[in-house]
Amino acid sequence: MPWAPPSELTVTTDAAGKVTGELVVPVNPRLALSVTGIITPAAGGIPEGVDLRAEGGRSVNEIRGYFMPNGTVVGLTLAIQGDPGGKPNGSSGPFVLIPNP
Repeated sequence: MPWAPPSELTVTTDAAGKVTGELVVPVNPRLALSVTGIITPAAGGIPEGVDLRAEGGRSVNEIRGYFMPNGTVVGLTLAIQGDPGGKPNGSSGPFVLIPNP
């Protein structure tokens, strides 16, 4: 069963790989989380990825993902505090980010 409803992530990156943006979770009321982090380079057989932190309201989540050849990002999210899906602090689960066509 999905942990959270499908959400929308909008981010930008700079030349150094710094990531900033917003994650909108369609819960009631709508929750907009500020996203910050960095793109991690591929190394030692591990693909290029992202390390992100999403914060807003009482919610703090850490996100680590890896880019797949088709542009999809797969990874794990960790609920640090006040998870939007109502899971206890310390809960973790997989995610998939699918790029808009």
